[in-house]
Amino acid sequence: MKNLSLFLLFGIFICCTVELFADTLYLHGGEVTEGKVVQETADTYILQQGNIWKRINKTDVAYSNNNSGNDYNIQKVDLDLIIKFGRDLSAKSKITNSDSFSGSYDISEKYCAGFEFDIRAFSNVYFGAGFSVSNEGCISSNNSFRYMDIPYYLLAKIKHNVGSNINLYTSVNFGMHSLITGGRISDSVYVGDDVVSKNSVYYGLNVGLELKDLLIELGFVSYEAEIRNDGGWSVSAYKYRLINQSVILSVGYKIL
Repeated sequence: MKNLSLFLLFGIFICCTVELFADTLYLHGGEVTEGKVVQETADTYILQQGNIWKRINKTDVAYSNNNSGNDYNIQKVDLDLIIKFGRDLSAKSKITNSDSFSGSYDISEKYCAGFEFDIRAFSNVYFGAGFSVSNEGCISSNNSFRYMDIPYYLLAKIKHNVGSNINLYTSVNFGMHSLITGGRISDSVYVGDDVVSKNSVYYGLNVGLELKDLLIELGFVSYEAEIRNDGGWSVSAYKYRLINQSVILSVGYKIL
C-alpha cells in the first residue's frame, strides 16, 4: 500500500510540473493545444511549445484560455458531472484499541457507486466535490464485523492532453465519511446501533485516463474512524480505531 501511495504522489508531482499556467486553445475538431501564446493578432495566435512555434488561425479555435493577452473568442464554462462505478482490487482494515487489541484483516469484495462534479479553475486545473456509497463488507476472519462507508469529499484534478479528446489526469480527494457498522469486533464486544463514529478522515489519490466522456481510474483510498460506545445498562464501554486502505478500479461517464 505504501509503495502504491508513493507512486500516485509521484504522478501528481509530475503532472503539477507540466505548465500549470499554460495557455490552452480548443480547436473545432476537438483537439486541445497547450503552450505559450507569444504573439496574437486579430486573425492568428503564435503558440510556443518548447522549441516549436505554431501559427494557429483563430477561425480554427472554438474557444481559448489565453493567459498571455487579449482573447477574441468567447470562453465557456468547462463543467463535468460524472457518475462512477468501482470495485476494490485490494483492501485491508486494521482495528486497534488501548488494551493492545490489534488485528489486520482482508475485506470481503466491495463495490461502490457515486457522483463527482468538477469545474475548470484555470488552464488544466479543476476543482470539485463528490460522494459515493459502498455495499456492506466484512473485515474479520469469521465475517462477524461488517460495515458500510459513505465518503463525501472535495477534489482537485490536473489534466494533461495527449491527443484529440484524450487526457491523462491525477486527482486528490480529501473529506469525511459516514460509517455504518454491525456485528462483533471481538467475542466480548458487539457493535450495535448506538455506536458513535468520530474522527472520520477520508482521502484518496487517483490516476486516470479520460477518453472523451469515458473515464478509467485507479485510486488509492485511505480512511480512519474511531468507533466507540460509552456503555449502558448491559453494554461495556469500548473505543476502537479503524483504519482502512484500498486500491479501487473505477469506470466513470460524463453525463454533463
